[in-house]
Amino acid sequence: DAMAVAAGTDVGGVAYNATNPTNLKNTLNLIFNNIAQNRYTRSKPVLTRDGTSRMLYSASFDILGNAREWQGYLDAFDTTTIGPTGSPPTDWQFSQKLNDASPSSRRLFTWLNNDPTRKVNLHNMPGITGADSTQLVNDMTVADKTTADAVINFVMNPSKSAAFNGTPLAFKASRLSDIYHSAPAVIGPPAADNTWPNQTSETSGYVAYKTANAARPSRLFIGSNTGMVHAICERTGTN
Repeated sequence: DAMAVAAGTDVGGVAYNATNPTNLKNTLNLIFNNIAQNRYTRSKPVLTRDGTSRMLYSASFDILGNAREWQGYLDAFDTTTIGPTGSPPTDWQFSQKLNDASPSSRRLFTWLNNDPTRKVNLHNMPGITGADSTQLVNDMTVADKTTADAVINFVMNPSKSAAFNGTPLAFKASRLSDIYHSAPAVIGPPAADNTWPNQTSETSGYVAYKTANAARPSRLFIGSNTGMVHAICERTGTN
């Protein structure tokens, strides 16, 4: 045990060991779970520049010991405050912002029957009735609205304790699921140069568009494995 502690391979001060096939199986499961239980990233970080600010956005995920929940993270760093050593402080953490938000403040939109004119807010499930309710059930390929409600409640996780199906019993403790191969995309005011060689109607159209949206607030967009694209205020990290 002392050798394992010194090498950093112990579990609670005890070395991994096995004296029979059952112990070996249990020990190997424990080892692999501990290896997997870590933070990973499959997303490229994104660096943006706005005036004197230099923001870095980094997405990652944790695989928890129950092997059921993969918690997502999106962290923002102001690179102008990063020192030469040590871990940089986060400007905001989206997962924390999302978990701290009142469930009633969230909005989750989807199209019905792939029709952009039929947008519904899934947060207002009791208000989705009639033809919209029937179409939503069909779109989700579930048996009925009760099942649709259960799926949406699991995805939005207002209680932060939504139960996974199956055994062993496990609960989803975070509202943000893993961000896997999705890179942050920041969209702010139009910023392309409009001094094009050939001044055409297309040029004047873009100039008008650029002027009309000069005060458009910056938003960060990223996808997670809850099957949604999150729209986030770039400055505050709120949903």
